[in-house]
Amino acid sequence: MNSINLLYKGAISDLVVLNQEKLSYFTEDKAQLVAYDATLNDPFADNWQTEINQAAKLAQDEVIIESQVSLKQKELEKLQQCRAAYQQYIYFAGLAFANNAIMIDELGKKDYHNCRQSESKMVTFMETLYINAVKYQSEFNNAGYTMDMINNLELKSNELKDIVSRYKAYKNTRGVLTQDRIVQLNHLYNTMNRVCTVGKQVFVNDPARYHRYVIYDNQHPTASKIALVTNQTPLKPINMQVIGDAGNNIIVDFGDGMGNKIIFNNQLQTETHNYSKPWNYDINITGNVDTLVKFGMPSSGINTITLPASGNEELIEISLQDNELTAASINALLQTIDSYGTYNGTIHLTGGSNAAPTGDGITALQKLKERMWTVETN
Repeated sequence: MNSINLLYKGAISDLVVLNQEKLSYFTEDKAQLVAYDATLNDPFADNWQTEINQAAKLAQDEVIIESQVSLKQKELEKLQQCRAAYQQYIYFAGLAFANNAIMIDELGKKDYHNCRQSESKMVTFMETLYINAVKYQSEFNNAGYTMDMINNLELKSNELKDIVSRYKAYKNTRGVLTQDRIVQLNHLYNTMNRVCTVGKQVFVNDPARYHRYVIYDNQHPTASKIALVTNQTPLKPINMQVIGDAGNNIIVDFGDGMGNKIIFNNQLQTETHNYSKPWNYDINITGNVDTLVKFGMPSSGINTITLPASGNEELIEISLQDNELTAASINALLQTIDSYGTYNGTIHLTGGSNAAPTGDGITALQKLKERMWTVETN
């Protein structure tokens, strides 16, 4: 049978507590929410409570489901390490073969996008990279790509192969036991998410009640996302620019009850949004953020940005010029990009009241420059 992934990646007991909290808010605001969406009327609340009670009973078996989640997380971590090893390999391939596009494609670049999201395909891909690197060892060594780096390709391939095998074996032995429960927990999560969506729309002009229906990062450890805060005092338009792998998409929540889905087409796409009242708004971007090649939000009052901790090695251009980014946010941004281990990118952070990097931010900036990144700061 096909495996179903658990939407909520935290502890089941935490999901139960979070749902109980949101249900209490729903009970208080029931009249307004039902007026907006009549399907939330009775017996919706009673059915929701029943779901919560059923999920609470599953907590005793949480170790079974959490073991599957843990193995999957390890698999994703190994996949990311393979992506990073590829980025290093292809950079030195460019040096070794004087940026001969045909040769570099043959060495793996043309096949990477078809393999980067598949653990099993990446195993075979990494094995091929290792064979190529050994075949052209002299050229790679002369360009600075050492034998230790070549051997690392084989090591990362073997590590990924091992965890893929273990995860597959676990699913085969535990899948029947856990799948029905995962479906049940996913339904509970979707029920909560639906109510929170309605709550944010109903209370878009009531910040205190609006935020009761926001699922914050520490409550919602699901997919990776980009999180920003915009200062809309005075009001100013949001100017978003993205390029992503065709067919993938992102969901943009502007924090005022409005949002949009953007389906990538490998070309520059823009999105403009205007707020109706001054406020500090949270902007959350979810979906296939790991397939972004370019992300920009210049001149948009952005004072904070948080990128995913891993998985975004395709992101090679960031445009946040003419904003209001704090030094802490600038430093964290540079450190995160540095942690991706990628090469030949561009970051625009000049203009506006963007702070200059300090401390660890300066260190990260220098490391990025050593990997051929262009970083422009105030």
